[in-house]
Amino acid sequence: MKQVNPQTHSASAAGSINFDENAQVGGDLVSSNKSVVQTGGGNYYGGDVYSGGGKFVGRDESVPIDANEQPEPFTLLHRQVNARENTDPPDRDDLHAELKAMQAELMAGDATDESLVLRHLRYIGRIAPDILQSAMALIANPDNRFPSPALKAVERMKMSSTAR
Repeated sequence: MKQVNPQTHSASAAGSINFDENAQVGGDLVSSNKSVVQTGGGNYYGGDVYSGGGKFVGRDESVPIDANEQPEPFTLLHRQVNARENTDPPDRDDLHAELKAMQAELMAGDATDESLVLRHLRYIGRIAPDILQSAMALIANPDNRFPSPALKAVERMKMSSTAR
């Protein structure tokens, strides 16, 4: 990491300054005990910095994102459920329960029961079509590497919704 040593310049002026109509002023006009800090482009914080336990990253440091620190895909779906404004608490609870049950089923790998995933998707769709779309997109995303029975359930769900 590159060290940046801030340069502090203090200046003060006593009396008054008079400008005529053609005068131009550039830079900072400093009065009393104002400090001007030049960091060469980085940030300067004149006091303590509290990061809440997280990392404080400056200009010349980059922090790789650890895949273990990223939220699990289903966490994002649960957040979406919580953000729904007009969802009754019992429906919200049911959505969370269905998502948890479907997630547990998906963890069975190739032993995942396609019909059970399809049942979860249908129930979610009855309560919250927007959550259904997000769940189907999550399962279909190849980066998430869900088992083929889950992918087949999503395809069946897509086909049944276009047949209506």
